[in-house]
Amino acid sequence: MKKDHLTNKIIGFAEIQNGLYHYNPATSSFTNHHNPAIKSVANSANTHYESPDLWHYRLGHFPYTKFKMLSDCIVDNNGTSTAPCDICHFAKQKRLPFNNSDSYANSAFDLIHMDVWGPYRVTSYSGFKYFLTIVDDHTRCTWVFMLKTKSEVKFHMINFHKMIETQFHKRIKCIRTDNGTEFIFPEFYKRNGIVHQLSCVETPQQNARVERKHQHILQIARALLYQSCLPLIFWADCVMTAVHIINRLPTVILKNKSPFELLYGIKPDYSHLKVFGSLAYASTLCANRTKFDQRAIKCVFIGYPLGSKGYKLYDLSNHKILISRNVKFYEMTFPYKNTTTDSLTKMNDISPTQDNIDLHIFDSYPKQLNTQSTSENHYEHVENQIHDEAAVFSHHDSSSLIQDNTNATMDEQHVQRQCTRVRSVPIHLKDYVYQLPISLDHNTNTNASVCNLVRYPINNYITYDRLTSSHKCFTVALSNTIEPKTYKQAINFPEWKKAMNDEIQALENNKTWILVNLPENQHTIGCKWVFKTKLKSDGSLDRYKARLVAKGYTQEEGLDYLDTFSPVVKLTTVRILLAIATAKNWFLHQLDVNNAFLHGDLYEDIYMQAPPGYLAANDNRVCKLLKSLYGLKQASRQWYCKLSESLKSFGYNQSQADFSLFTKVTNTSFTVLLLYVDDLILAGNDLNEISAVKTFLHNKFTIKDLGELKYILGIEIARSEKGISLCQRKYTLDILSDAGYLNSKPFSTPMDPKLKLSKTQGQPLTDPKSYRTLIGRLLYLTVTRPDISYSVQTLSQFLSNPTDTHLSAAHRVLRYLKNSPGKGLFYPSSSDFKLQGYTDSDWAACIDTRRSISGYCFYLGDSLISWKSKKQAVISRSSTEAE
Repeated sequence: MKKDHLTNKIIGFAEIQNGLYHYNPATSSFTNHHNPAIKSVANSANTHYESPDLWHYRLGHFPYTKFKMLSDCIVDNNGTSTAPCDICHFAKQKRLPFNNSDSYANSAFDLIHMDVWGPYRVTSYSGFKYFLTIVDDHTRCTWVFMLKTKSEVKFHMINFHKMIETQFHKRIKCIRTDNGTEFIFPEFYKRNGIVHQLSCVETPQQNARVERKHQHILQIARALLYQSCLPLIFWADCVMTAVHIINRLPTVILKNKSPFELLYGIKPDYSHLKVFGSLAYASTLCANRTKFDQRAIKCVFIGYPLGSKGYKLYDLSNHKILISRNVKFYEMTFPYKNTTTDSLTKMNDISPTQDNIDLHIFDSYPKQLNTQSTSENHYEHVENQIHDEAAVFSHHDSSSLIQDNTNATMDEQHVQRQCTRVRSVPIHLKDYVYQLPISLDHNTNTNASVCNLVRYPINNYITYDRLTSSHKCFTVALSNTIEPKTYKQAINFPEWKKAMNDEIQALENNKTWILVNLPENQHTIGCKWVFKTKLKSDGSLDRYKARLVAKGYTQEEGLDYLDTFSPVVKLTTVRILLAIATAKNWFLHQLDVNNAFLHGDLYEDIYMQAPPGYLAANDNRVCKLLKSLYGLKQASRQWYCKLSESLKSFGYNQSQADFSLFTKVTNTSFTVLLLYVDDLILAGNDLNEISAVKTFLHNKFTIKDLGELKYILGIEIARSEKGISLCQRKYTLDILSDAGYLNSKPFSTPMDPKLKLSKTQGQPLTDPKSYRTLIGRLLYLTVTRPDISYSVQTLSQFLSNPTDTHLSAAHRVLRYLKNSPGKGLFYPSSSDFKLQGYTDSDWAACIDTRRSISGYCFYLGDSLISWKSKKQAVISRSSTEAE
C-alpha cells in the first residue's frame, strides 16, 4: 500500500509476484475497500450533515484552522465556527507577545524608569536590604539609592528630583514604575507636573529598561565578588562599583558612547579605576602616629565613595571602613583569595525572596573620582556605617582661572635627599641598552645622557605600526616631550599651565566673549583644550602652545553658521614667488598671527560653555561669543574675510588667480603678501614698505615677526648669493624614523622600472591604515620632491585595498629617500623669467584600467615651479591620442 505523505491518502497498492512488487494505481473502489474508516464516514456524510462545532468537540477542541488537514476524513466541512468557544480560551489562552521597543526619549530626563530590588537575605554591614534604581531613558544613566526599608523611596525620590533641577537644569517629565505601593505619592507628581506611568500587574516587560539594567549589573557585581572573594556583607559595595563601571562603558545602543559621555558631552576618565577587592596600603595620619609607628594600613579596596576624592577601603586589622587618597595598590593581589569563612557564599544567592512580588535587579552610578585633585592628605574612619551612596554624576571641581588642583601635603613638603651617584650601563651591554626618556610623571629636566646615541637603536628594527594599542600607549608615555590630551593632565605641569593662562589672557584681551546667563530656547556648544609643542626647523622645542577649541561639530547649519569655505595660497604660487624673489634679489620675510581665528567677527548668536577651570563651581553663566574661536565651522572663513578686508583697505589688491595672493604697487616699490591661514609670507624690493605693512598688521592684529623666511609649512628654506634652496629634510627623517627605515640600505631609484603594479598582486594587508598613512605623508613630501611624484601617484591608486606587494614598493621609496633626505629644489639667482613647459605620456600603462599616465613640468627660467604625474580620465586608442 502506498500513501501520499501530505494528504495521507492512499494512491495505490502493489502485490508480490515472483519476488517483485507489481504496482497498480488506486481507484475509488479500492480506496474504500481498503479504508473502512473513510467508507463509513462517507456513508455517514451521505445520510446527514455534521457541523464543524460537533467535530471540534469530538476532537478535543481541535483548532478550526487545521480542519483542512482532515478534509479526506471529514467531508462537507468548511472548518468555520458558528460561535466563539469559551472552553478554548479557558484552557489554551496564552499571554500576547511583547514587541521589541527600540525607541527612547528625545532628551535627558524626559522619561525615567524606577524600581526597587530586594529584600536580600544577607543584610549589608550598613544595614541595607533594598535598592531604589533610577534609569534615564535617553542616556541610560543610572542612579541607585540604598534602602533599609521600602518606605524610604519617597525621601530619595524627592531629593533626586531636586538634584536634577539644580545640577542639570532639567525637569523630569515622566516616571515609569511598577504597581508597588512605595511609588504611590500622587501629590508629589501633581505638584511637579510629572506623568506617572504604571506597568500592568505582573508584567515586568513593560518596565524592561530597568529590568534589563538589573540583569547587567548583577552579572558584573557577581564577577567582582567572585574576583575579590569578599564576604557577602560587602555585596552592596560590589553593586555600587559595578554601576560605577557600567555607566562609563560605551554601548552599541548609544552608538558606541557611554551614558556619562551622552549626558555630559565629554568622555569619562578611566585613570582612577582600580581592581575591586585588591590589596591596598593607606597612609596613616601624621597626628596619630609616633616616630616608630607604622606608616600605612593594610586594606582592601571596596569602591569609590561619593563626595570624596579618594578610595573606599576596608581596614583588615581594625575591621573599619575608611576613605583615603594616599593609597598604594597591588591590583593583582587579593587578600581574601585564600580565606575560608562561612560568609563566603556564592553570589548566585543574591536574589530577592520568592514571596516578594517585585523580583527586580539593581543599578547605581557613583560620582566620578578625580584622583589627581585633592585638598588635603587625609583619610576618614567610618565605623560600621556608610551614608546612603546615592550616586550622582559630577563634573570635576572647577576653580579660578587655571589653578593648580594639588596642594602640597605635610609629608610631601619635606624634600627628599636625592642620590647623586651616576648609574652607568655595563660595558658589555652598552651597545644594546636603549635609554628611555623620562616620563611626564616626573617633572624634571631630562638628563643629557638619556639622549645618547647607541649603536643598535631599537627604533631602527621595529615600527610603531606593528605594536598593539596598549604598547603604543606605553611608548607614547615615555616620550621626551609629551603633549597632554586633557586639561586634567596639563594642569600638573607649569609650562602647560602657563600656556593655558596665556591663551585665556589673549581671549580676554581680544574680547572674544562676554559672560551671560543662557537665554531660554538657546543651546550651548562645548569647548576643550588642545595642546601642541611648536618646534623649530632643527627639531628643537620652540614653545608650548595651548589652544581653546570650540566643539564645532555640535553647531547646527543654518542656525549657527552658513558659509565655511576659506582659501589658502597654492603651493605653486609660493614656489613662483620664491623663484622671482631670488632672481630679483627681493627681501623675504615671514609673519605669524597670534590667535588668528579670534579676530574674525561673528554674525550669529553662539553660546559656549565656560572653559574648564575658568568659573567657580556654582557659577552657571555661559560665554556669548563676540568673535570667532578655533573649532567653529565658520572660524577660518571669518578670519580670512577680516584679513583680506584689512589688506584691501591698506592698498593691497587681491589676485583673481589665487585669492590668497595680495600685491601692492607704488612708484618705488612692489610688495607681495601670501596667506596660508595664520602664516604670512612677505616679499618686495622695498624694506620700508615691508616694515610698514608689518606695523599695520601688528596694530590691527597681534603678530609675531619671524624675520627672514627660513621655515614655513614644513619647508626648510636656505638662501645664499647663488640662490635659494627648498627641502623637507626634517619631515623626511620623521617619515623614515616612524617607519623604522632610518638605518635602512638606500636605493638609487624610487621604483623598479620593470615593476608593473596591479590591484590583484600580493596578499591584502590586515591593517591598511599604515599604508594609507605612509602614502599620505609621501604626498605632502612631493611639494619639494618631484623625483618621487610618479612613484607616489602609482602607489596612491591602491589605497582602497593595499597588499604586501604595494607596501614593499612604498618601502622602496623610503629607502630611496634615505639615500638623500635633504634633496629638494634650487632656484638660482641668475635665472631669467622665460616660461617653459614639458609634457609626455605613456600609452595604456595601467594594467587594471589600460589608461595612460601623463606628466608635465614647468620652468620659470631655470627654476622648476610646477609638475604633476596623473592617470588620464579616459582610455586612449593610440599613443598619439594619449599625448
